[in-house]
Amino acid sequence: MTTKLKYLAGVALVVWATACKESDVFYSTSYDIVKAEVRITTQVPETPGEETAPSVQEFELPAGGSYRLDYTRYDGGPLKVRTSADGPEYEGVFLRTPGSSRITFIYDGKEHAYKLSTYSTADGTRCTLLTADLTDYYRALYPTAHILQAERNEYTTHKE
Repeated sequence: MTTKLKYLAGVALVVWATACKESDVFYSTSYDIVKAEVRITTQVPETPGEETAPSVQEFELPAGGSYRLDYTRYDGGPLKVRTSADGPEYEGVFLRTPGSSRITFIYDGKEHAYKLSTYSTADGTRCTLLTADLTDYYRALYPTAHILQAERNEYTTHKE
């Protein structure tokens, strides 16, 4: 699905979601962020044409923030986002194809695509990990850094 088509679907869902009453919500869930990090993989050749092992750097981000999803349709509905524990709340929509490991949040005029997976906490509980591919964003910021991949990982308390 193209970005333009996703955007139009998101706009249609926003219009539809604002027309829905709270009673139209059939399922709600929250993803509270307990840890966040950016992981950047680079590969810089020592001499032109020579292969070197990729280098991975991780940067811890402030924890906090959350996503609240209110399903008013089988594949999405209204979304409330806090980007930090004490930050402002944004309203938007989310889209998720059932059975897919992808979810899209649209808020603050931007589209944020995530891959859903799991991680285990220290006590063995399986929780949701949201991963956003930021490779293009970081390549544009640092065009000479030889970035192979950049991801933001958001570790949540949402139990699987």
